[in-house]
Amino acid sequence: MAVIPRVCVCVRVCSGCETWSKQEGVASQNGVLYPFTSLTNCLQLCLEMPTCVAVDVSMDTCVIHTNANDMATRFNASGFTQYTLNRTCQSSSTISTPSAANNDIRQGTTQSTHLGN
Repeated sequence: MAVIPRVCVCVRVCSGCETWSKQEGVASQNGVLYPFTSLTNCLQLCLEMPTCVAVDVSMDTCVIHTNANDMATRFNASGFTQYTLNRTCQSSSTISTPSAANNDIRQGTTQSTHLGN
């Protein structure tokens, strides 16, 4: 009996490719105030909300914006920095080479080659 090589094809679903635009001294109206622990936590909280479009951050403030219309009215806000989230991701594929896939399946890992757009 012949062994048929296995090929794994995976399409990344817009995860991990988000980007942020940073504007210092700017904030927007509305938004929801959350307890501030760190910039990283504030940005992560936004990423976990499917409707989040931006955050306004100061030394002790994390304001999450979930309405894109909030971004239409920006104002000068000393001590604040606004991070606008871009969730537009381009699709890419990951394909495992057949010989590596066979060996790696037996070893319980996945060897893959990333293909660009």
